[in-house]
Amino acid sequence: MKSSIYWHCTPHDVFVQGELFVRLSVGACAVLIALLLVVCTIGPSGGVQATTAQSQPVEITNVNVPGEVAQASRGNVTASVYNTVNETLSGFARFSDNNSQITCTQFNFTIAYQQHLNISVAYQVAEEAKLGPRTVTFEINVGGFSFLLEQYVVRVTPVAVILSLGPGQVFSQGQSGVLVALIENLAPKTKTLRLDTYGPKFVNTSREVDLAPGKNTIALMLQHNATHVYDFGMCAVNLSMYYNGKFIGSAVAVIPVDMTFMNKLLGVIVPVLVFEVLVLFYAYRKMRRMHRASAA
Repeated sequence: MKSSIYWHCTPHDVFVQGELFVRLSVGACAVLIALLLVVCTIGPSGGVQATTAQSQPVEITNVNVPGEVAQASRGNVTASVYNTVNETLSGFARFSDNNSQITCTQFNFTIAYQQHLNISVAYQVAEEAKLGPRTVTFEINVGGFSFLLEQYVVRVTPVAVILSLGPGQVFSQGQSGVLVALIENLAPKTKTLRLDTYGPKFVNTSREVDLAPGKNTIALMLQHNATHVYDFGMCAVNLSMYYNGKFIGSAVAVIPVDMTFMNKLLGVIVPVLVFEVLVLFYAYRKMRRMHRASAA
């Protein structure tokens, strides 16, 4: 007689078995994660490695970058470097823009352990540098790592600026006078600029001048152009500067123009005398008519 054994599973049994499988899987994953954490925290010597916060091996402080530079000028950008690594390191610093209009000579250095080193990078601005804001990069690299790599916005200004402009005297009609300009050359060398004057009441002029580094006082001769006797009063004149043929700045001065003695004589005294003579003449004629009327 042959006998057979059948395993009969109800839906409830299947659900219980599935839940047991899930619990066993979760437990096994938890055990594996714990083992991985233990392995990661045990060092080669068998001890547990402690997590410590490390300071920056090279510290950069006192970064000084100018906000404005002039065409054809020179200057320096500076910073302080401190080495916390227990060895002597070598490095370099540089400062330039992307268009090679602000360039520098790379500053190479070595810095010992716990040494404070002052970095000074010399830069040169091109004569034809475009005016306005420019983006420049200041990099300090120590031991093959750039511990400072920052971009700065630097404004390029003209090679010279007009500090003041005004008349050296009261001008007279139709005569020449002196216009005094105080101009500062921001470049380290003497520069040649063209100065043009324009005014509706003056003869236009153009002149080239050599400006030494620093402040320069320039005397410009102006000729007043009188068109009539009563052409006097406050007159404006414009001074424009050009460097390498390009406009770099201007200023306006208001000049008092006085009447000459001859124009005062012709324009004021003579008309007043003529008016008085006419008044006296008509008064005399009126008196004669009245006298004749009374006599009749």
